[in-house]
Amino acid sequence: MLQKARREATKGILPPRPKAGKSDQDYLPVVAAGDLRSSMLFSQYILYWLQANRTTWEETTYAAYYGVIVHVIAPYFEERLVPLDKLITMNT
Repeated sequence: MLQKARREATKGILPPRPKAGKSDQDYLPVVAAGDLRSSMLFSQYILYWLQANRTTWEETTYAAYYGVIVHVIAPYFEERLVPLDKLITMNT
């Protein structure tokens, strides 16, 4: 019953789960941990972070993060080409 609820909650948000033997590489860009550097774009890092932490969250939590990161956060920072070393926090 819980699995059915999870499938319904993530329907339309996530692409189909990879078949056995495949991974998120099929629909998320792959960044190896060795490629992490301060000059990489934040948009690339946030996608790496999403993929690296997927197994630590429930599927519905991942679906929510995926939707916001892939459709809102990553495109926003991709347009602005913000590298990690130039990312700052701002109080408004």
